[in-house]
Amino acid sequence: AHVLNSTQKDKAHTLKMHLNLNFSSFTNKYRVEAARKMFEDEHYHNMKMEVIADQSGFGTIQSFYNAFESFTGVKPGYYRSQILSNHT
Repeated sequence: AHVLNSTQKDKAHTLKMHLNLNFSSFTNKYRVEAARKMFEDEHYHNMKMEVIADQSGFGTIQSFYNAFESFTGVKPGYYRSQILSNHT
């Protein structure tokens, strides 16, 4: 907000009006996208779910699971298993 010379309230209102997301959901959306990219990258195939959650910016594994399922409609373990089954 400071960089854009605006208030946090103005930015929150803009997110709500244009994307129908609050700030937390907005950031979680990008974190989930980062996790999805990690699942698709073979360098992360053997990485623990907790590490992927942490590296994608989530503070807790539970918040990762909740946000991932909220944005994708599936649990992260299932999503990952589908990616891995497509690579074999």
